[in-house]
Amino acid sequence: MFLLKIVGFETRHTLDTVGILGKNGVHIAYPCLGIEIMIAFIALFYAFPGSKKRYFVIFGLIGIHCLNIIRIFSIILLNKQLPNIVDLTHTLFNFFSYLLILSLFYVWYKKHSESKF
Repeated sequence: MFLLKIVGFETRHTLDTVGILGKNGVHIAYPCLGIEIMIAFIALFYAFPGSKKRYFVIFGLIGIHCLNIIRIFSIILLNKQLPNIVDLTHTLFNFFSYLLILSLFYVWYKKHSESKF
C-alpha cells in the first residue's frame, strides 16, 4: 500500500485484500507472501556442500522479497488498467521468481562448488 500511495493512488484494504479505491481489490493469500519460495530457496542452498552461503542466502531472500513486493504492486496496477490479464501476469511473475532462484543457485554453485557442471 505504501508504494501505491507514493505514486498517488488512494488505497483500500481489508485483512487480506489490497486495492485502489473504486476498483476491484487483489486478494493476497498466504502463498502470495513468498514464504514457501523463500524456504525452498534456503533449502536448495543448504542441501549442497559449500561455504559462503550465509550472505548469498540473505541477499537472495532480500531479492525475492523485493521481487514479490514489485509483483503484488504490479498486479494491483494491472488489475486497475487491464483486469482481464491479471491471471496471466500472476503466472508470469511466478515463473520469473523461480527463474531468479534457479539463476542465483546456478551462479553460486558455479562459483563455490568444487565439482563443476
